Amino acid sequence: MNARELMQVIDNLKVDSSEFTVLSSGGLTIRGILKEAHDLDIAVTKKGLEQLIENYDIRPKEGNPGWYIVSDIIEAVDDSMDGKKERFGRIYIQDIYNYRDYLEGSKREKDKLRIPLVDAYIKKRELVKKYDKLETDRLILRKACLEDLDDIYNNVWSDPKLAENMLWRPNTDIESARDRLYRNIPFQKDNFTYFVCLKETDEVIGFAGVQEFRPHVFEDYGICLAQKYQGMGLASEFMEALKKLVFEELGGEEFYYTCFSHNTKSSTLCKRCGFTYIGSEPRVREYDGMNYILDKYIMNKEMYKNNKNIKKK
Repeated sequence: MNARELMQVIDNLKVDSSEFTVLSSGGLTIRGILKEAHDLDIAVTKKGLEQLIENYDIRPKEGNPGWYIVSDIIEAVDDSMDGKKERFGRIYIQDIYNYRDYLEGSKREKDKLRIPLVDAYIKKRELVKKYDKLETDRLILRKACLEDLDDIYNNVWSDPKLAENMLWRPNTDIESARDRLYRNIPFQKDNFTYFVCLKETDEVIGFAGVQEFRPHVFEDYGICLAQKYQGMGLASEFMEALKKLVFEELGGEEFYYTCFSHNTKSSTLCKRCGFTYIGSEPRVREYDGMNYILDKYIMNKEMYKNNKNIKKK
């Protein structure tokens, strides 16, 4: 099961989300450390175990005290995981440091093979934490929190005009936006992605981020600014912050920027920020099957240094 299939199984699980914790390969798959999990292991509280007994024909797992077989793909252990779990969207998964300790003490070969993968994930998380806030003259790029719901919904996610040039479907109600925010919070915790906020008021007016898809090679991870704040030079400000992050902090050698070919505001922005057009290719938007042309732009480290020197002059 990949992450999406795993979440479908979890969504259909007849146990309150607050009463179970996703363990082992399931947790790694949801985090993106593994591509797939063969089954779903969960730890359940006393109440969660009662719900399993009520809703499933569970049976003890032979030779594993405290473990129960729920179905062909689900097993559960009686353990509340107090102090050993972290929230990931609307569910709980095993704390990554707790899982790392488990791997260290395991004698199973497959667990030993997972240690480098988990170590790489932890290293990236700690680097992301180091750069959890970026500042410009008028903006702060910071991590999302639950208090941002009204701002991000009203200013960005509910705007169908903005969504025309993006890969995401606009939210039509606050509850779907709340679920989206629950997913964004843990995602931002592990990636160089941010909500864009006005420095004076902390109002969320957009989002921006980058990701490293090859060593020292980065690309934008979605950039968006609320319509009512466009035309003020704010997008250029947070793009400068992202460029500085990539080239001065993260050791980037190349930074790619992409946008829909018909999104003239976005293409004008990246040219203004010093990116150079390198080509286009046809794409299909996944959620609605819309055909579009994706324009690609690039900035390398030398271009960044030259642009920076020109601005100093």
